Amino acid sequence: MLIFDIKKFDEQRVYLLQGRIGSIKDFLPLDPEWSHKGSRYNDNERISRLVLGYIIEETLDQDKNRNYKAANSKFLSLDTNQIDPYIHKAVQEAADADFYYTFEKEY
Repeated sequence: MLIFDIKKFDEQRVYLLQGRIGSIKDFLPLDPEWSHKGSRYNDNERISRLVLGYIIEETLDQDKNRNYKAANSKFLSLDTNQIDPYIHKAVQEAADADFYYTFEKEY
């Protein structure tokens, strides 16, 4: 997970993103072999941070520096159909992390 300042993003859109995550994540197909619906999966704020992290990674400058202005602009320009693939990727990543954390304790 990329560490960044979430306050650099539009607060209202982040709130709407978290609502969108909550409304669709249970309908997204997850890899049944490597997924588990645990604490990471159930944390919409964490999943929204993953989504924003993906957007930041796409807007890094040549020197790999974060460009919050470009990242926020891209975030604001995405409609529902464009943001959903980011959400699906983040939900899958959260469920995979829950799987590994849960089942590594058994070994």
